[in-house]
Amino acid sequence: MRALIAGLALCALPVAAPAAVVLEDDFNDGDYSDWTLEAVTLAPGLTTQVAGASSPAIDGLALELSLLKTPGTGDNIGPVFRLMRVFEVTDAVEHFFSVFAGNTVCSGCTVSYDVTIDGVLMTRAQDASPFTEAAFSLGVLGAGTHTVGLGVYSTNVSSGKFAAYFDDLSVTNAIASDVPLPAAAPLLAVGALALAGLGRRKG
Repeated sequence: MRALIAGLALCALPVAAPAAVVLEDDFNDGDYSDWTLEAVTLAPGLTTQVAGASSPAIDGLALELSLLKTPGTGDNIGPVFRLMRVFEVTDAVEHFFSVFAGNTVCSGCTVSYDVTIDGVLMTRAQDASPFTEAAFSLGVLGAGTHTVGLGVYSTNVSSGKFAAYFDDLSVTNAIASDVPLPAAAPLLAVGALALAGLGRRKG
């Protein structure tokens, strides 16, 4: 009897619900119309390209941001090419950002990926591995609209294609409510019936 009651009590213990998703994009649809190009001034001979890449990718497609450099147009110093997306915050609580990112390897030059939030550079890194997760707290974001930027940064490139890759982006918040475990409801019902049966026997 005591074991039954203890088991029912454990089933009724609350569990933390997943954090609320504020923004999510796995880039698998190849549609980037909900992202906008940040105005940039490129050095002579540089053009930009936005595409879906099947490799590297976590699954499906990844977002590829490329700088294309025409040979014989001189070196460049620090061009930044970014896509921006607005997201809405309804609760002024701590928020968290995560994206898998990587970049092409450059010999004699630098290629990096970067992430901005509301115009503030959060990370700029060089990573030759297919993908590394960039995850960090955004602190408490005020209610209203905010902007995330994904970019490719390079220095001293001479000619060729220089790219940053992004996949499985998310912004979540710290709102999580304690809710009864759904699977426990049937067990609670069975337990209640069992207790009722025991009561009738004693009567």
